[in-house]
Amino acid sequence: MRGNKMKIRKLDQSEHGKTRSLWEQVFSEDSQEFVDYYYYIKTKDNTIYVIEEDDEIRAMLQLNLYQVKLQESVVPSDYIVGGRGYMRNLLIHALQDQYSQKIPFTFLMPAAEAIYYPYDFRFVYEQKQIELDEAFFSARKEYKNDEYRNISQERIVDRDARFMDAGKMAVFVEENFSDCWNVIALRNAQYYQTQILEQQSEFGGMRLVFEEEKLVCIYAYAKVKDRSFLGVGGWS
Repeated sequence: MRGNKMKIRKLDQSEHGKTRSLWEQVFSEDSQEFVDYYYYIKTKDNTIYVIEEDDEIRAMLQLNLYQVKLQESVVPSDYIVGGRGYMRNLLIHALQDQYSQKIPFTFLMPAAEAIYYPYDFRFVYEQKQIELDEAFFSARKEYKNDEYRNISQERIVDRDARFMDAGKMAVFVEENFSDCWNVIALRNAQYYQTQILEQQSEFGGMRLVFEEEKLVCIYAYAKVKDRSFLGVGGWS
C-alpha cells in the first residue's frame, strides 16, 4: 500500500462539497443540472463516509435520510447512494453506525442485486417505467401555461406540478394509496417539493392530471440518454 494508511471517516457537513469532483468522475452520465441540484439540496443534511489516503478522498458512500412510514409508525431510514470503490469497508462502517443509532433498515437501488446480497440486502421492489418519445411532451409544451387539454375528453387536463401543488399531491397520495403499502417513504409536502426539483434537474418534472379540476393522477418524467421516460405514480 502506497502513502499513508487509508482511513475511513464521516465528513463534517462543511466538507460535503469536497466529494463533488469524485461524484462527477464516477457518475459522468449525470447532467450538470442534476449534480447542482444534488449538492445544493441533498448534501445539506445527508451523511457522507469517505476513505482517504494522503488526505485525498479515494472512495465515498452517501446516506440520504428519509422518513419512512412503516405501517402506522414513522421511522428514519437511510437511502444509500454515491458508493464508489472499497464498498465492503464503507458499507460495514456505515451499517455499524446505523445499528448503534437504532435505524431499523436502509435501502438502495443496486446496479446488480448480487453485489449487495452478501451484506443481507434483499430485492423488494421493481419500479415500473414507460418509454415515450420527445413528441409526447413537446405537444404539451405548446399549450399556454404548460397546460394540455385532451381534445377528445375536454374534462381531462394535465400540466407540470408547481411548488404550490406539493401539499395537494401529498393529500392525493395519502387518500388514494395509504392502504396499498406497508412500507413507503413518507409522502408529505416537503417530499414532493424536493421531487419536483429533482425531476426538473433531469429535464423533466412531476406531471399532474386533472378531471374537472379534481386531481386524478401523478407521474414523474425525465430525460434519459436522449429519450424521455415516464414513471407512473398512480391513478385514483
